[in-house]
Amino acid sequence: MVKAEIITYLQGCKKITVKLLYVNKKLFIVEIYNMEYYFKVLFDDIGERVDVYLSKKLGRSRQYCKFLIESKQVSLCDVNNSIKPSYHVKLDDNIYVKIPEEKAFELKSQPIEVNIIFENSRYFVINKTSGLVVHPAYGNYDNTLVNALLGKLSQGFSSEDIRPGIIHRLDKDTSGVMVVAKDALAKDKLAALFKSRLIKKIYHAICFGEPKDDFFVINAPIARHPKLRKLMAVVTNGKEAISEVKVRKRYKGAFLAEIELKTGRTHQIRVHMKYAGHPVVGDKVYSVKGSLDFPIERQALHAYSLEFIDPFSGELKTFIAEYQKDFLNLINLLTVKSKIY
Repeated sequence: MVKAEIITYLQGCKKITVKLLYVNKKLFIVEIYNMEYYFKVLFDDIGERVDVYLSKKLGRSRQYCKFLIESKQVSLCDVNNSIKPSYHVKLDDNIYVKIPEEKAFELKSQPIEVNIIFENSRYFVINKTSGLVVHPAYGNYDNTLVNALLGKLSQGFSSEDIRPGIIHRLDKDTSGVMVVAKDALAKDKLAALFKSRLIKKIYHAICFGEPKDDFFVINAPIARHPKLRKLMAVVTNGKEAISEVKVRKRYKGAFLAEIELKTGRTHQIRVHMKYAGHPVVGDKVYSVKGSLDFPIERQALHAYSLEFIDPFSGELKTFIAEYQKDFLNLINLLTVKSKIY
């Protein structure tokens, strides 16, 4: 005799619905449906961003909680209103969270062309094209650099790691040199070099305007923008951020900058150059009037070189990535226009 039953029960602040199957008087739980949570904001949590608040309550990453919020799985119970990740919780807010069924996720190797400029048994060095996302994230598990290189990575990475081999990142629309580890040990050793600031990182950018000096240092702390939380900004109580800028070539209304990062903050070059009054040409996020009036469809920013001591051989390694075609075309155009003027 087979009998099915669906029940709902509370486990603390969690509401769980399961399907029970009775077969010859034996009970089997055959399916678990969406889980629901209800949280009431207490005094100690007043003013906290809701994605941070839920990350603590659910024991999940902030990125995952942001994904839940943006996919309309989180709302304020009293007003039945969806909220944004930047919402700051208030005393006695009743927050409802629905955890959707989590499908099994498996990273898949995909035939995506990658320009590998160096490779040994421990790591790759690549010249990333603009438009290529570096690693999977919630809601985007395909067509990334990780998918492209997955078949070439060695064993040893955690099965839950959706960023195997990734030590540092470039923005989707930034081109240039990256190092990717082939195994877990290489990832740890190379990551330690980045953390200790023992890797020299040089970027080239076509920037707007005509700076007075041929060399200047931007020492300005960076943090999340106080109002536009998806953006970064120079903020008094932000993290230390230092960029050294050298003018390599001047054009009419623009210049080619060589920028060495002494720190590694999110969007550091883009934020610093706008702060200095010379935003990266084509940057739709950190722009000023006139900085988008150039024939390029992305920010004109290129990770030009990496230099470090190989943690396995002890050799000094320097890797240079050639300019992408759109970047080079813009330089050629600016050169011709500057000669005319």
